[in-house]
Amino acid sequence: MRILRPLAATALMALAAACATVPAQTARAQGVLVGTLRDSATRRPLTRGAACVWIEGPSGTRTRCARADTAGAFRLDSVPPGRYAVQITCRGMGILGETLASIPVEIGGARPVRRDVSVATTKCDPREEREITRVFNGHFTAGFEESRFVPCPADRWFVPGDSVGTRLVPRGEAWVAWRSPEVSRAIGAWPSPERTPSGNVRFFVRWRGTMTGPGHYGHMGIAPFVIQVDSVLEARTPSPADCS
Repeated sequence: MRILRPLAATALMALAAACATVPAQTARAQGVLVGTLRDSATRRPLTRGAACVWIEGPSGTRTRCARADTAGAFRLDSVPPGRYAVQITCRGMGILGETLASIPVEIGGARPVRRDVSVATTKCDPREEREITRVFNGHFTAGFEESRFVPCPADRWFVPGDSVGTRLVPRGEAWVAWRSPEVSRAIGAWPSPERTPSGNVRFFVRWRGTMTGPGHYGHMGIAPFVIQVDSVLEARTPSPADCS
């Protein structure tokens, strides 16, 4: 008995140590969900679509989404093993998105799980989303819940198909985003601007950035485009000859 007790204790300690490592290994075995999203009628890629899952965690439930690219392909990495109802969504003509389908999927380990989904897209925004990177000239208004850029007529790049029904975008207005905090913080050093009736400041700017749209961008989705500013080449008080 004196010999068996140490052996038994050792075996129990080894078993406990082995069991203790199981949750850590499971936590590291994150899964991958890949696939494509297509219109069930035309078979065209759903470029404004996304696949979303709700993941339970220590701090509650969080949503993870993977947006489809121009070919309709999506990839959602680092999904814990489990059973999910994957929500297929798209950007609608209104501010809110549209849920198109719910697909049951079981994720189990690091091997990618593939789902190619075809859905009816009548509720989705039918406009082609484009982007262009170059130098833009126009007027920028900054203030409370406003970050609006109105390009000069020569720099407006909308096409007739950008306007659908009552959603007209002839001025090509864009919500302003910043590539880095340093770019946005430079506003405080710009020349004394004019102010709009609402009290927001307004500048004439010449800057380089990437324009994306059409869609719903910015505060409450008020802008049909968004421009991500890389660098500011000029910023000054507006004048009547700005866009001539």
